[in-house]
Amino acid sequence: ERLGGIKPIRVSTRLIAATNKNLEELTAKEAFRDDLYYRLNVVSIPLPPLRERKEDIPLLVDHFLKEHNKGSDRKVKGVSSRALKLLMDHDWPGNVRELENVIERAAIVDGLSHHVFPGTGFSTDKYGTVTLSNCPN
Repeated sequence: ERLGGIKPIRVSTRLIAATNKNLEELTAKEAFRDDLYYRLNVVSIPLPPLRERKEDIPLLVDHFLKEHNKGSDRKVKGVSSRALKLLMDHDWPGNVRELENVIERAAIVDGLSHHVFPGTGFSTDKYGTVTLSNCPN
């Protein structure tokens, strides 16, 4: 029933879950509930970490910039080739979420520099500061 309601309402839901753990192994070791594993594991889509599929980075960057532009008065056109090289050279230990945060931060401050990556070990020394909005090739 709806909040404050008294009449039951039929709903249909789907749950999408993600993990960086091997649930099959954990289930075998009884470290994960097997009943929950079988309920969750209807369709499994294994996806390698971003560091193993760097060809996805340009597409993800474009997607994240479009999302940023939807909610911003300042529109970012794209990334320079230097900025893309910098992004492609990084190993992305935080995976796609890290890339999304870096693009959002860079779009806000108008550039990729060490200020955009505090405490991440992300090195921009060999590139200097590269911009997103100017897009020089």
